Amino acid sequence: MYFPLVKQAKDVEMVDADSAKKVSKTPSTPSAATGGSKTLFVGNLSFSLQQSDFEEFFKDCGEVVDVRFSVDDTRRFKRFGHVEFAIAEAAQSVSYCSSISIE
Repeated sequence: MYFPLVKQAKDVEMVDADSAKKVSKTPSTPSAATGGSKTLFVGNLSFSLQQSDFEEFFKDCGEVVDVRFSVDDTRRFKRFGHVEFAIAEAAQSVSYCSSISIE
């Protein structure tokens, strides 16, 4: 059967979706050119650790902007978290204490 390619009055014209860039919900790892990341992963943490302990421990490295502890569905602490500094250089200066315990 042959269908002519003639536009009818009831036909709908197809158009491409907007090509606007979609923003990812997960942050990308910054490259060295951007100055590095301001956020550090910290693992093997004690169950008794408090946010104030984190802030006190890292205060000599730079201004702590945010501390996030990971929890499971039951809100139980998963013993790791992230600390975010005001500037990337502060996060990079933490490397000297990578094996120091937070008590």
